[in-house]
Amino acid sequence: MRSNHNMQQDFMTIAKRLLHVDDVPNELGLHYEQAVHKIDTKLSNYQQKVWNRMLQYPILFHLYDSGFALVKPDALIRRRVFIALAILECNPYYTDYFLSTKVSTWDIIKLLVELPLAVIYGMIGGLLVYFKI
Repeated sequence: MRSNHNMQQDFMTIAKRLLHVDDVPNELGLHYEQAVHKIDTKLSNYQQKVWNRMLQYPILFHLYDSGFALVKPDALIRRRVFIALAILECNPYYTDYFLSTKVSTWDIIKLLVELPLAVIYGMIGGLLVYFKI
């Protein structure tokens, strides 16, 4: 398992990848570290390599996350992402990121572009996970 500092840094990276925020209170990283130690088990060598790549490269984070969601939704990597999401969602500073807002025409147009991209990400990520690349 990664050191405490790295687990907290992992959380900061996940928050940046998912919510596009740079400043996350350190206490949330501590909550993440505690939750992962309590709930998680050790990642396999393959999953640890993938996890390190996901945290290092933003594009790979989304590819592998969607790939695991399709091919192996119960993977420990997904569990770590969902632990981070739960911590972010219940924090008053970030709750608004998870609540619905009024949708404009521009939002619908963006969604129509993003949906096919999400399918492509899922297909590529699914292949990466399935073939353990």
